[in-house]
Amino acid sequence: MEITYKFINHGIAYTYGNVIELNKNLLKYPKLMNEIIEHEKEHIKNNDNLFKDIITEIKDLCNFPKQRKLNKFIQECGETIGWESIRPIWIEKRGLVYNLPLICIYLIFALMGILISIII
Repeated sequence: MEITYKFINHGIAYTYGNVIELNKNLLKYPKLMNEIIEHEKEHIKNNDNLFKDIITEIKDLCNFPKQRKLNKFIQECGETIGWESIRPIWIEKRGLVYNLPLICIYLIFALMGILISIII
């Protein structure tokens, strides 16, 4: 399976089909870029399996050394990132795009908040 890489001017990274889009500023952070590429390859390997994609996202959120590097990248290049990294649905030239694992994670947090507010 051949993976195509595209460098973009916004967001951090996205995967659709066998295409990985990466923020062009990641070229200044090669270690972080390689970690992000591995994360996006994992999504390709998951083959649209929602459960596996959610597990991939949770494992990545718990990778604290990577998250520190990512936070530094966001602080230094934040103007190119915008809301793309945290929004679950958006429109591009190719049509409506959604990040289903992110939608599920948001729903899980929302349900947890509702349950906590009911209990308290």
